[in-house]
Amino acid sequence: MRKKPTDESLKAKLTKLEKINEHLRVEIENLKESEELYREFVEGTEDLITRVDGYGNLVYTNHVAEKIFGCPIGMCIGRPAFDFIHPADRESAEACFDEWIRKGDTHGKFETRLVNQVSGEVFDMQCTVDLRYDENGRLVGVNSISRNLTDLKRNEQALKQLTHSLQERLKELNCLYGISRIRER
Repeated sequence: MRKKPTDESLKAKLTKLEKINEHLRVEIENLKESEELYREFVEGTEDLITRVDGYGNLVYTNHVAEKIFGCPIGMCIGRPAFDFIHPADRESAEACFDEWIRKGDTHGKFETRLVNQVSGEVFDMQCTVDLRYDENGRLVGVNSISRNLTDLKRNEQALKQLTHSLQERLKELNCLYGISRIRER
């Protein structure tokens, strides 16, 4: 026959349950705060953040994909990531990844151009990748953060053109200075 619980044992169990409940409440609050920080970080950046599966298909991307890829995030998911790489860069990008996977590298960095599927605009990107493997060494996913270098590249090109133009003006001035010296003699 089972013993009837006493008031004291019931109070002790209730106190224990209250402690467990409080612990769970704190854990849930911590998880909510962690998720908010994560979303703020990932969605607040101007860098393109993506994850592809082991087959190279996009499974996640942040809001920057809409600007770079030219289509809503939902239309990006499931598509091969290499579909967005400039045709002239695709072969070298695939070779780079194949080499990393062959060697079992877990990190890599490369520059490539991505193409907006709607406007055709080309973006120069610097990509940092984190390759993930399972216990058998099979690629299961790639996380990547890509920084848009388009404005930087444009500014570098403008600076080169200005430098070249100034060098030409300097040659002309040196020539005029030489003529002036000859004339003074």
